[in-house]
Amino acid sequence: MPWALAKDPEKKDRLDTVMHNLAEALRIVSILIYPFMHSTSEKMREQLGIADVEIRWEDTFTFDVLEGNTVKKGDAIFPRMDVEKELAALEEMQKAQMEEAAKAAAALNGEEAEEEAPEIPFKDYIEFDDFEKIDFRVGKILSAEKHPKADKLLVFQVKLGKETRQIISGVAEHFKPEECVGQKVLVVCNLKPRKLRGLESHGMIMFADNGDRMEFMTTIARDGEIVC
Repeated sequence: MPWALAKDPEKKDRLDTVMHNLAEALRIVSILIYPFMHSTSEKMREQLGIADVEIRWEDTFTFDVLEGNTVKKGDAIFPRMDVEKELAALEEMQKAQMEEAAKAAAALNGEEAEEEAPEIPFKDYIEFDDFEKIDFRVGKILSAEKHPKADKLLVFQVKLGKETRQIISGVAEHFKPEECVGQKVLVVCNLKPRKLRGLESHGMIMFADNGDRMEFMTTIARDGEIVC
């Protein structure tokens, strides 16, 4: 309990030792979780003042690495969950799923006419060589969260085979982050990376847009496979 030690000036040396050991433990944790909690690991290392230090597995076997590093105050990485709010969101999600299931069942029984696709004019023709330049891949969304500086943006971590990329999309008005996790998506992989409100986006997730809502362009193929 470092907060208790901090109240006693005579225990300053003990407090220094506790805080040092705590920081070292968190440094090692940031390495251990990196393969499957990429963003969380990076946030931890940024607050520990070692964001620029290469992540190496060998460093988990060494203690007392930190020396003279300055920690940086940041937002809570794991904020306390509002249970009532989460339960309300879950109930709303389940209600929406039941409504969609009812619509699907009605459509199968011929009770509802198929919705007509909106009339959207096609774009001009392009050459096949232009199309070949686009690198489409199948991706799987591992995590999704709201952009800390933009209400309309969602920040996705997308697995593309052996590589995981951060991709930012302006779809926060259409999807809740928890609805997106696990989705198989189509990704344009060879767009040049660009920063959106301070965070880098490396690719583009494809969506279908009818003007009122957006839907994921999805597939049953494995992540990393080429779309051709």
